[in-house]
Amino acid sequence: MGICIRKQSPESLNTDRKVQALINRREQYHRAGMIRKVRRDLVVDDNAMNRAVQRRYLEQEGIQCDEANNGMVALEMMVNQDYQMVWMDLCMPILDGNSTARYLKRPFFRGYQYQGPIVAVTAFADQDTERQVKEHGMSHLVPKPYSFKEIMKIRKTCSAEYTSPDDRPAS
Repeated sequence: MGICIRKQSPESLNTDRKVQALINRREQYHRAGMIRKVRRDLVVDDNAMNRAVQRRYLEQEGIQCDEANNGMVALEMMVNQDYQMVWMDLCMPILDGNSTARYLKRPFFRGYQYQGPIVAVTAFADQDTERQVKEHGMSHLVPKPYSFKEIMKIRKTCSAEYTSPDDRPAS
C-alpha cells in the first residue's frame, strides 16, 4: 500500500479557500430561498473584445447576458443565480475554464450542482482539449474564431438538451 503526497502551491490553496467560502455563501442563500433563476447567459473570458463579440451575437437573438473576466468572478456571480447557459474560455488567469467547470459541476452542497450547459470556447481545439472539456463536465467545444451561425447553432442545441420542466410550455 503506497502513500500519495500532493503538493499544492499557495495560489491553489488560496483559490480552494475562496471557492469554499463561495460554496458556504451559496448554501446560506439556498437556505434563505434567495437563489434566482435568471433567463440570461454568462460569458466568461479574460479578453474584453471576445466578451463583446459574444455579447453582440447573443443580443442579436434577444438573449441577455452577463460577463465575467475569469473563473473566480464567474463563481462569485453564480452564488445566488442560476444562468441558463455558460460560455467558458479555457485559458484565463486566476481560475481557468476547466477548473471553473469542475467546481460548477461538483455538488455545491447537499447534492446541488449546476445543471445547465457549459460551452468551452477556445483557440486550442484539438482532440486532447475536447477530451478534457468533456471530463470537466462541459457539453460542447466551440473553436475560436467562431461565427454568429456557429454560436446560434450551439445555443439552440443546448437549449433543447437542457430545457428544465418549469421552462416548458404548459400543455
